[in-house]
Amino acid sequence: MSNLQSGRLDGQAAHCVATVGLAVVDHVYQLEKIPTKAEKHFAATQQDMVGGIAANAALAIAALGGRSKLFTRVGDDPAGSFVIDVLRGSGVETDCVEIVAGQKTASSAVMLDQDGERMIVNYKPADLFASPPQSADLDLAEIGAVLGDLRWVAGTKTVFASASKLNIPTVLDFDLAPDDVSEAILRNTSHIVFAEAALKKFARNVDLSAALREVNSKHPHISLAVTAGAEGILHLNKDGRIEHIESRAVSVISTLGAGDIFHGAVALALMEGKSFEQALHFANDVAAVKISKPAKETNLPTRSEVEELQRKFQ
Repeated sequence: MSNLQSGRLDGQAAHCVATVGLAVVDHVYQLEKIPTKAEKHFAATQQDMVGGIAANAALAIAALGGRSKLFTRVGDDPAGSFVIDVLRGSGVETDCVEIVAGQKTASSAVMLDQDGERMIVNYKPADLFASPPQSADLDLAEIGAVLGDLRWVAGTKTVFASASKLNIPTVLDFDLAPDDVSEAILRNTSHIVFAEAALKKFARNVDLSAALREVNSKHPHISLAVTAGAEGILHLNKDGRIEHIESRAVSVISTLGAGDIFHGAVALALMEGKSFEQALHFANDVAAVKISKPAKETNLPTRSEVEELQRKFQ
């Protein structure tokens, strides 16, 4: 288990969470049911919104009252301008968003059904995220935690390496991805929160508890957890025991972005000095608020909404 549980250990003031990875334009279509046949289907509503693992996390951190800085890339197209405008308007710091000439911004087609479930088809231009951040001198002086995804492996690898040297907690959002996670990333990762399917694939074990123990045996310096939807969260505690955190019983309206927002909340809580277990409980409540709201950019969980939900479950 990791000895780095929360906060910076180098004495620097930490006021901001850095998120590293994907930003996209989501083209979201609301349907009665997610299609299963190759034929025409008709949406009740449609909206364009900013999505992507790292971008969603950064937006959530800002909505929860924290400071967030996003490391990502967009193309020099109208979609890229849209992404930057939305991020800035929501309070996310965008000085580390790189605009790449001649590239298209990543995008997703998202279908939502009446039960809040979603199907996503993502397009990420291969060259857009092929190289590390352009800046060789990453300024992490005010960063108290870093969250990285596996959609920009070169970016996460670079920023995690810099953060690790400063004893900054590094949280890896380990979801299924077209790119394999590298040992270089894991060496500089202090915390992993797996998606259920990703953990099963990575550990080659369908039993989540056994899979966590398998990963821990190979990477004992990393604090581990896995999210399992309605089944809640499993994590390894300081004593090496598997602990279960139950999901909150709320009415589900939309699950879009809930996992990304969960991870952002974990990183924010670590930056604020909470233990990993406390961070997971906080993120569980943040995600519960998120899935009980319609899928709109302005419908991100706020700190007051999370506190209200916590009071209901006391």
